[in-house]
Amino acid sequence: CLVRAEAAEVSECYVGQLLGREAKVSEARRACGPACLDTLLPCAYGDAPLAVWPLARLSLEAHVAKLIEDGEVARDGETLWLV
Repeated sequence: CLVRAEAAEVSECYVGQLLGREAKVSEARRACGPACLDTLLPCAYGDAPLAVWPLARLSLEAHVAKLIEDGEVARDGETLWLV
């Protein structure tokens, strides 16, 4: 039972962090206007060390894909637009 409780706690923490980062990506998208991923990266992941930015960019791509799927963002080539 304890293992399940800990797993649920870890899962909740992970989901909370994921949703928090998604909110930061959305905020960065609104603040930057039409922009490419490289422009959004410092806005959305400015709190992360530069050494992890290559991985953060992959995470940003995943967040943007979800925002596109949710109909919040549209992509025109490299440029992302609010919908």
